[in-house]
Amino acid sequence: MMKPLSRMRSLGLCAGSAAALLLIATQGSFAANAQTPKDMTLAQFEARQQAIFFKADKDGNHLVSRAEFMAARPTGDATTLGKRFDHIDANHDGSIDAAELKKIVDLRFKRLDKDGNGTLSADERPGGKKQAQ
Repeated sequence: MMKPLSRMRSLGLCAGSAAALLLIATQGSFAANAQTPKDMTLAQFEARQQAIFFKADKDGNHLVSRAEFMAARPTGDATTLGKRFDHIDANHDGSIDAAELKKIVDLRFKRLDKDGNGTLSADERPGGKKQAQ
């Protein structure tokens, strides 16, 4: 007869093994559903845009101020950049946080996803045809 602690460990190992198999099985099915290796999901697009955007966060406070935003794009037109900053800064507190960025990135993704399939093909991404080659 198995001791209660040993039985719990066995059940834990079985549950862990089942979870691992489920993860492997679902990853395979997700991979099979992907259109091409070059397609980009919303999550991938968000992660890429956040990584680029928050490089501008020089003081590490998880906010991008107007000054940080402008400094990250020194060659851009100040008027255009100012308008872009004001558009992203929805609550007009003088900085852009992760929620404001996510909202604008999601809207951009939706606009770029011309066929509405939930992924961006190389043809749908800005400069994507050049990147895909």
